[in-house]
Amino acid sequence: MNTWKTIGQIAACFAIVCFVFAALAAFITYEGITMQSSLIPASYIQLSVVSAMLPFLLLAILSLITALATLRAEKETTKKEPQLAAQSAETKL
Repeated sequence: MNTWKTIGQIAACFAIVCFVFAALAAFITYEGITMQSSLIPASYIQLSVVSAMLPFLLLAILSLITALATLRAEKETTKKEPQLAAQSAETKL
């Protein structure tokens, strides 16, 4: 039961870190492109920024899905544990 909570917390923290890295990647990519030339088309800048952010965003979304899945698994295990204890008490009688 405690393991699910720990896994969920680690996944949530990892998602936050990935979002921060995505923002940093976007900022650094944008600044790097605009420092090179101001005549570059906007569509190129957008494509470059999105392609720099995409891996971090995908990892963040997968981490959030993992955190939500562990939250549900934790709720299911807490619901099942009292039932198992009651069943074991009945079998002992």
